[in-house]
Amino acid sequence: MSAIPPERLVFHSLHAAVDWILKHPNAREDLQKAIDKGALSLRQGKLTAFPTETVYGLGADALNRDAVKLIFKAKQRPFYDPLIVHISELQQLDTLVLEFPEKARRLAEAFWPGPLTLVLKKDSRVPDIVTAGHPTVAIRMPSNPWARELIHRAGTPVAAPSANLFGRTSPTTAAHVAEQLSGSYEVLIDAGACRVGLESTVLSLAGERPLLLRSGGVSREQIEEIIGPVEVPAKTRAGDAESPGMLPNHYAPVTPLLMVEDVRDYAENRDIGCILFEKPDIDFQGPTVQVSGNRNADEIAVNIYAALRSLDGKGLRLIVCEWCPESGIGAAVNDRLTKASAKPQG
Repeated sequence: MSAIPPERLVFHSLHAAVDWILKHPNAREDLQKAIDKGALSLRQGKLTAFPTETVYGLGADALNRDAVKLIFKAKQRPFYDPLIVHISELQQLDTLVLEFPEKARRLAEAFWPGPLTLVLKKDSRVPDIVTAGHPTVAIRMPSNPWARELIHRAGTPVAAPSANLFGRTSPTTAAHVAEQLSGSYEVLIDAGACRVGLESTVLSLAGERPLLLRSGGVSREQIEEIIGPVEVPAKTRAGDAESPGMLPNHYAPVTPLLMVEDVRDYAENRDIGCILFEKPDIDFQGPTVQVSGNRNADEIAVNIYAALRSLDGKGLRLIVCEWCPESGIGAAVNDRLTKASAKPQG
């Protein structure tokens, strides 16, 4: 995927690519018009759903409290869960943070634009609704060029969680967004599938020690190569989270997800869907989705949410999946699978 120029669109399947081409006969012009409409929507205090390299986001002007409130309403999201603010250029940090420490500068040089979110001490101009009342704000610069162009044209930082109902599986295509949120946004920018497929890594630099709040597209090892040791905090309770994605159950399909050692043990069940990490050597009676050809963690990350959504729509009794190899982004995949398979508390 990294060999494909960032301005080229990618898709989960040939069918999805053909469908997009048929809907957008003037591809570049159509995309530019959508970005113009999306930027206007943001300036008017409305919501725009847009692609990033991680997942699709549901965006609002981060400095407009009333606009941000619409995000929580659309997603049915509790106000105790903070949002990530997206920027298109470093100058936008001036309205968001009190300081940009040296470690943040080094990480930004290494990983921005890209799937790394930094939690920093916030400026008073950032509404408390964005940060769930915390004195910190989570910020990142997406590598998706269409996302950055949208933010630049809007002329404001954009607060944007994933564009799905709260707690449900994140969207990696515009169709995923429309399935759950159609009618709640002013503009939906369709720019194919997301290249990373998982939410960003979140690192807090607001305290004495760097804290890894969420694993994602930039690994802990990559971060430690730049700034040294990073700690992982204890589990977070509702209301204490400095970052989205820290709650114990999240990213979940409606159909129960069960993590197993070997999906082949469920091959005889017609009412169980199986997610496959390699080409199967046996026949499965129930539906399957293959997300990688050889247990490649990057491929699994790109396709895992689409696989969960595909099987979730088939009326199955259960979805089963194996653990991803832990190398690279694999740790982040397993974090999402752990939370997606967790039983709701209470």
